[in-house]
Amino acid sequence: MEQVEKLEKKINPFVNFMQQYDLTTADYSKIFDEHTTTIQYNIDTNINQQIINIFQEAPRSVIITGNAGDGKTRICRNVYEAISKKTFQGWPESGIDEFVVNNYTIRIIKDLSELQDHIILEELKRLQESLLSLTKIYYLIAANEGKLTYFLTKYPELTNLKEVIIPQFSPIHKQQFDQLQVFNLLHVSSSVYAQRIISEWNQEENWQVCSGCNKQKQCIINHNHRALSTKKTAGRLLGVYRSLDGKHGHMTMRELLIHLAYTHTGGLYCRDIHNSDSKELQQQAKKVYYENFFGHNIAKEVFEEIAGIQEMRAFDPGYLSDSMIDDFIMNGDLSNQETSLSHQELFGESIDTEYGYFYEELRKYRLNYRSDEDEGKKIAEKWLPRLRRKYYFEYKSSKSIEKLVPYRYRKIFLDILKSPEKMSLDIKRDLVSGVNTYFSKRLVYSPSHALYVTSENLFVHDVINSGDIRFEVSPSDLNLDRKASYFTMKIKGVTLNINLLTFEYLLRLANGGMFNVLKEDIEILLNNFRNKLISLSQTEGSVLKILKFDTSHGAFVLKEIQIQTDDETEQEEEEEDEYEW
Repeated sequence: MEQVEKLEKKINPFVNFMQQYDLTTADYSKIFDEHTTTIQYNIDTNINQQIINIFQEAPRSVIITGNAGDGKTRICRNVYEAISKKTFQGWPESGIDEFVVNNYTIRIIKDLSELQDHIILEELKRLQESLLSLTKIYYLIAANEGKLTYFLTKYPELTNLKEVIIPQFSPIHKQQFDQLQVFNLLHVSSSVYAQRIISEWNQEENWQVCSGCNKQKQCIINHNHRALSTKKTAGRLLGVYRSLDGKHGHMTMRELLIHLAYTHTGGLYCRDIHNSDSKELQQQAKKVYYENFFGHNIAKEVFEEIAGIQEMRAFDPGYLSDSMIDDFIMNGDLSNQETSLSHQELFGESIDTEYGYFYEELRKYRLNYRSDEDEGKKIAEKWLPRLRRKYYFEYKSSKSIEKLVPYRYRKIFLDILKSPEKMSLDIKRDLVSGVNTYFSKRLVYSPSHALYVTSENLFVHDVINSGDIRFEVSPSDLNLDRKASYFTMKIKGVTLNINLLTFEYLLRLANGGMFNVLKEDIEILLNNFRNKLISLSQTEGSVLKILKFDTSHGAFVLKEIQIQTDDETEQEEEEEDEYEW
C-alpha cells in the first residue's frame, strides 16, 4: 500500500490528461467534447474569443461551420459559460439551450445536424425572422456546412437567409453582414492550433512532478517533453504542420489533439515507465517523439484511425537519403573535432539512442564484428531512418535539414507566404516557364518570359506578356486563426491558385524535372487554367502562332506563320488577271 502511495506521488496528472486524447490507449474520453463535463486544460483560440466578444459587445447571430472535431461544440460551450456566467452542466436532450442576458436572448444549437429535419427548418425560419424583424434574439448555431447548405437551397422560404450565409462560406468574401456572421473552421490553419497545443502542453508547470522523479532520465515521455520545449525542435515540428497548410490540408482540433498526444507519450503512461527495467529501454527508445509523429511502431489499425499521422507521412525525412547527411550519421564521430563534437551532442548518450548503444553497434561494425553477416545493412536499416528524423528536428543548422524534405522548394514557398516581398523576379519567371513547359509538354524558350497559352499540338492560342501576369499572396487573418497557405497567378481575370504541390511541380519543370512527378495531384488544376485562358483568347485570322524546335536554343520557340484569307486570295487573282490583260 505504501509503495502504491509513493508511486501515485510520482505520477504526472498531465500525462494522464494527454492520454485521454490518445487513441492507442484504453481511455480517450476527452476527444468528444459533448461527453466532457469539466475542462482541465483549455486551448484558447482567436475565433473562440472573437465569438465571445460579439455576444458581449455587439450582439448578432453567429453560425460556426466545419468538420466534426473542428471544435464547434467546444466554442458553443465556452460562449455559454462566458456570457451566462454559469458553470456548464451539460446540454439538454434537445441539443438546444437558451438564456437571457442584458435584455436579449441567446439561443444555442450545439449541433444542427443532430436535429430532426422539421426542427432544423423551424429553427432556420426563426433565425431568418429574427434578422428581418430586428428582434433581440441572437442565435449561436454549430452546423455542418453540407447539411446547412442543403436546407438553405432546398427550401425557397429560406432564400433571404441563404443570401446572407452562403457568401460567407468563402475565406475571401468581402461582403459584410451586420446581423449574422459565419465562422468557417475549415479555413483555420492547422499550424496555428498545433503551435498553441505544443506551447500550452509543454509549460513547465505541467511537468513539475517530473523534476523530482528518480526515473526522469529513463523516461521517454519526459525526453519528448524536453525536446518539444525547445524553440528549435518545436519550430521544425510546426514547419511540417505549416507544409500541410501549404498543401491545403486541414486537421481538425480533435485530430491535432490526438496526433500530438501520441507524439508526446507514444501511448505510454507514467506507470509503464516506473514498472519498466533496463531490458525495456529499447522499446522505450522507439517511442521517441520523432518516431511517434510519423506513426512508426504503431499498429496498422490504429494508424488508420489517426488521420493526422497519415497526413504527416508525406513529409517524413527518414525515407530520404542524402549522402552527406548519411555520412555524418555513420561516420561523423571520426571527423574533425568540431564535427565530432556535433555528432556526440546529437547522437551520444540519450534515451532515444539507447544510451550509447548506437555507438556500440557502430564500433562493432567497424571492427568487422560478425564478418559473416551483413552488419552494415542491419545497422543502416535499424538506425538510419530514425537518426535522419532526429537530425531533421534537432541538428543545429536549419539550412542542411532541407535536404531531407521531400519538397525541394518548400522553404522558398513558405518564405513567400511569410514575406510576399521574397517572391523574386527569378521565381516568377520560373513559374511562367513551368506553366509553358506543362502546357506544351516541351522545353520552351521564351526570351521575354511571356506565357504561351499552348495546346499539346503546339498551337499557341495567346501570348501573355510578363507585365500582364500578377502574383498575389492570399491574405492571413490571425483574428480568425488563419495563415496564408497559397498565392495566386492572375491573368485576364483568370486565377491559378498555387499551393505547395503546384509550386513544387512548376519549379521542378522549370528546372528540368519530369512531368510524371506530382502530375496526378495538379493536372486537373492546370488543365482548367489553360482551358479558361484559351476561351478568352482572340486569335488573329492572318497569323498562325506555333511552337517550333530551334536547334540554336535546344528548345521550342514561338514562330508566326502568315496565312491568307479567301478575300486576299481572290484579290491576288484579280490583280494577276489585270496584269495579264
